Amino acid sequence: MSELITMDYAQFAYVIGVGVVYLVAVLVYNAVKKPREYTYDD
Repeated sequence: MSELITMDYAQFAYVIGVGVVYLVAVLVYNAVKKPREYTYDD
């Protein structure tokens, strides 16, 4: 029982971790790739 709970928690934490890292990576990539669009305001 404890092994199943540990596996579920580890898998859940892994999915959340990957999701957060992916989100941060996308935000940083967009900020670096297109800085002019963010700073250029009409």
